[in-house]
Amino acid sequence: MSLGGSDLVRSVRAGCYRRVMSQDRAAAWAALNERQQTYMRVVYDADQAAEQRAKGAWARGERSQPAAEWRWLDYGTVGDSMAPLGRLQRNLEARGVRDSGAGSTLTALEKAGLIETQSVPGVVGYRLLVKLTRHGRAVCRAGGVDSARPGSPGRGQLSEGLWGMLVDVHAAGEEGLRRDFVDGWLRLTEREPEPYVVAEPDRERRYGYRLRLTEAGARYYADQWEAYARLYPAVDALRPDGGQAWPGEVDRALGVLDARCQELRGRLDGTVAEAERLPSGVARRVPKRPDLPELEALTTARNRAARAYDLALVRAAEQYRAALDTQRVELEGLYRQACVRYAAVATAVVAAVAAGTDPAAAVAAVEPVTEWPWLPPEPVTGLAEIDVGLSRQWRRTSGAPEPRRGRKRPQPVQIEPDGLEGRLAVHAGYLATLVRGGKLARLMLRR
Repeated sequence: MSLGGSDLVRSVRAGCYRRVMSQDRAAAWAALNERQQTYMRVVYDADQAAEQRAKGAWARGERSQPAAEWRWLDYGTVGDSMAPLGRLQRNLEARGVRDSGAGSTLTALEKAGLIETQSVPGVVGYRLLVKLTRHGRAVCRAGGVDSARPGSPGRGQLSEGLWGMLVDVHAAGEEGLRRDFVDGWLRLTEREPEPYVVAEPDRERRYGYRLRLTEAGARYYADQWEAYARLYPAVDALRPDGGQAWPGEVDRALGVLDARCQELRGRLDGTVAEAERLPSGVARRVPKRPDLPELEALTTARNRAARAYDLALVRAAEQYRAALDTQRVELEGLYRQACVRYAAVATAVVAAVAAGTDPAAAVAAVEPVTEWPWLPPEPVTGLAEIDVGLSRQWRRTSGAPEPRRGRKRPQPVQIEPDGLEGRLAVHAGYLATLVRGGKLARLMLRR
């Protein structure tokens, strides 16, 4: 179909606008310093994880929430040094950027329009919530934070949205995909010369339609599945034969390991905070007054009782503190084991995907790790744009500095054990996000 003069002008202007916006977002990312970029990576990862949880709420039997609610991320408590750390605080601490300058960094990002913040008053201090703006997500993606972003479709190929719609119809099978309206499906139902989807009235309801693939649509899906898997790795599409392209038990196993790490860390933080809040003598002494000799005996008895109260309170607090210390040591061991297990399994899954082997079998084959400090091997996929991020994340986990430019010989990595558990959990979460839903497996098709 040929374009008229005005249509051609609008098309050219739209293309120029998209290129200019892309350049502006890349420049906005480059304008951030390394610390600010690290904060944006942490917030972006949490934002995408929240989006994935929100998308799966209905399948888990949970109430779906609007984006205006789940986009707000819990940064943690501010103004109470003894309160347990929030998830964003822990992830920032694992990257070594959580310090007294956190507030000024968040303020700078908010002034740049990349994030929004709001505070919720608490008993002591307040709870800080952080939300990534639409502009902030675009800037992160322009900066290459999300390695699984879609490619650019070629001439005649469907957009990511249209391919996702075709995937939904294919997954519905013979039963058909129920929809109340089909106005947004016209580019598939009225496609020339042959439509890919047909919309039929739903006979089981008074209104609505059932969408099914036509022969042309089924043929196109089977012929182009691999091409679109490379082009749009974020779209979880069934194979043309109806088989799962990614074993869901792998994501479930990684999710269980992540939840256990978070639960144990929360309990550990709560135990430490409770031990710090234990009191030591609180009874008030009353001085003797020579001008009131008739109260001398009562004052002496009261002070004696106060000393006894203090002594009993201190002894009880010491016993409780000893019990908390024992529990803390036990929780530290469990938390360490959970983080190591999570990192080992996530590393094995990435290695299996890169090697083209079964990731579910890799999960089952991971043996317990008993040494400490321990660091998983550096993941390598063969995809340059992904391996750069994996290498950087792996070095952050070890606590080693970034290699200097021009240095040819690889320097031995010295593992920094302080806070290694939390860094392992963050590293495992980074890998789990990369493989979730088969994203990395589809990206590997680009090699």
